[in-house]
Amino acid sequence: MFFRKEVATVIALSDRNKIITVLEQQGIKVYTKTLDNFTGGLFENRRTQGTFGMDTSVYKIYVKSSNYETAKKIIAAMQ
Repeated sequence: MFFRKEVATVIALSDRNKIITVLEQQGIKVYTKTLDNFTGGLFENRRTQGTFGMDTSVYKIYVKSSNYETAKKIIAAMQ
């Protein structure tokens, strides 16, 4: 993502939502990207083998480059 930096990668939707809420409360605009680990490519057959009901997504959270350091400090304070 152009002019944006990744501040966190999480696998739990609840963690994604918590980080987004806290950053937005601090006035930082957040951008997210969701990656599904079991679609397409070499492992296409995994979609039908044992993933029913599993959250197989990875959530990447980005902020503008100018807010990167502040966002990292806020996320570190949350943990």
